[in-house]
Amino acid sequence: MTDNSSHMPELAVLSEFLSLTAQEESSGGLHDEAHRLYVGLHSQPRVAVAGEFSSGKSSLVNLLVGTDLVQTSVLASRLPTILYEYGTEQKIMVGWWSDTAEDKREFADLDSAAELKPDFIRVTLPADILRMVSLIDLPGTNDPLRAKERTLEMADNAHILLWCTNAVQAWRETERRTWSQLPGQLKENGILVITHVDLPSIRKSLDRLMKRMTDELSSHFHALIPFQSPKAAKARKDGTVSNKTAWEEAGGAQLLENIATLAATVRKESLASARALIEKEINPRLEALRAEAAASVPKPGEILEEWRSTVDGIVSRVEGDKSIGTDEFLSLCRAAVQDVSRMLEHPGLEGPAVAALKAEFRGAAHMFDQSRLADGDEGPEEAALILLQLGYELGSFAAQDG
Repeated sequence: MTDNSSHMPELAVLSEFLSLTAQEESSGGLHDEAHRLYVGLHSQPRVAVAGEFSSGKSSLVNLLVGTDLVQTSVLASRLPTILYEYGTEQKIMVGWWSDTAEDKREFADLDSAAELKPDFIRVTLPADILRMVSLIDLPGTNDPLRAKERTLEMADNAHILLWCTNAVQAWRETERRTWSQLPGQLKENGILVITHVDLPSIRKSLDRLMKRMTDELSSHFHALIPFQSPKAAKARKDGTVSNKTAWEEAGGAQLLENIATLAATVRKESLASARALIEKEINPRLEALRAEAAASVPKPGEILEEWRSTVDGIVSRVEGDKSIGTDEFLSLCRAAVQDVSRMLEHPGLEGPAVAALKAEFRGAAHMFDQSRLADGDEGPEEAALILLQLGYELGSFAAQDG
């Protein structure tokens, strides 16, 4: 994980502002911008690895993360975008862009995960580079099995771009066209990795190739790096460099140094943007927001009275209308739990007792949301017991405050 200790004051201010404006419809753009900066300071810079298939992209990704997860092939891949993040152990999971719920299933390998046809595969690994950045391994931009528009859209979410080009046909016209469609900021943080330079036919003319590439592209990329994947792989096995000289000759040291430089720049720019937003727009609003929050903190007794009034209303309605069915009754119970849950989420309510109560109500809300109550007549009985238990917990909470 990224060391965010130097960002703590800014993170604290942004977090407070986000909490205080979470329910404000008028906060709009400022709330969204604060959230974007908060996430940026809280996470590693994202590095997209792109290129046409057969460009050596998969070999480079395997080398960076220190494991041969992705099979290399000159053919179009079945694999979607792969997101690599730091984790204490290897895990392979899947996800869909339209699904906000996290899929908890784990898979033995990438091919097994790809069988579900997910939009992306998420991989966690204890790789050193993932402590500094996260990686986005994009499908080949000329892959007939994948839409180039989606690949470009994913690249737009990155801060840094490694573009792999095959030295045999370096920087083809199709690559040039794709590159021209990328956002300007991403291109400024681009590194062109020229692969397959270890081939005998390329070694003979490498100086000439690099001069042509430098003359043509040095102003378009942060760095141009000739890279020898086979030599680098032998010099850095399982993520550990065993032969420093060979690693440097292969281009590995230069590549990691440039990634580290750009990652530091991204973090520095994110911090500067956060400080500017805090000084100019957030701090002037915080004092008023704090005063409003302090005045509007619901007292435990008020929350209890609100709960009792709502539950009494449910009882009266059920007793007065015998036509109310199970689904409607459960819907009323769900609404009651959600209303008090929102009251408990007030940022002015803090402490172990509040945290425990929030957990109780979240658990109850989850039960109702997921329809996990018993079938038949037992469902309403179970719901009534849940309401009774929550009322007891609220009563204890209010008594402690009194």
